[in-house]
Amino acid sequence: MKRIIFLYFLLPTIGFTQTNNDLRDICFIENSEVILLGNSNVTDYSCKLYDLSNNSHISIKSEVYGHTIKLENAVISLKSSGFECDNKIMTKDFYKTIKGAQYPEIKVEFLQFTLVQDIAKHQIQKDIPAKLLIQLAGKTNQYSTLLKSFSIHSNQLTMSGSIEVLMTDFDIDPPTALFGAVKTDDEIQIDFNITFTFK
Repeated sequence: MKRIIFLYFLLPTIGFTQTNNDLRDICFIENSEVILLGNSNVTDYSCKLYDLSNNSHISIKSEVYGHTIKLENAVISLKSSGFECDNKIMTKDFYKTIKGAQYPEIKVEFLQFTLVQDIAKHQIQKDIPAKLLIQLAGKTNQYSTLLKSFSIHSNQLTMSGSIEVLMTDFDIDPPTALFGAVKTDDEIQIDFNITFTFK
């Protein structure tokens, strides 16, 4: 019998009574993607990562406080060398920009969600406030965002959303090309669609 993911992991489900659950579960990530979007004075660009297979046997701990679910160790590792940009030159420049040789992984850690409805009755929810950490080029920053979608099906949890960050927040200089004729903006948007599959 398949477990209903997070129906045990995130509960209590009825009425969100004030509770402090301390549960741990093992999961892996599949059928997921992360896309970085940016623009320059010449054109827009995107760098995509589809392979998150290095994320297996993640041991996530949860604590439930009313509507809020706090997580521990919900860390996703993104291979710096795994991103594919619009062309090979851009892919190479992107890897150099994020200091991929020195920092082979980008890490995203989900800290907490605040559900807006009873998860037992509403297994698909939208605009879920969330907090997360992003570690890039050896520096970590915390962000707040709204998840566009948060859905539970069988033994899977899928969340999607986007967050805007500044490269200079991570001590990264926005890259230039052609002796400065092409200049990229400091701001990049990170779009993600992540599916946790629980064993």
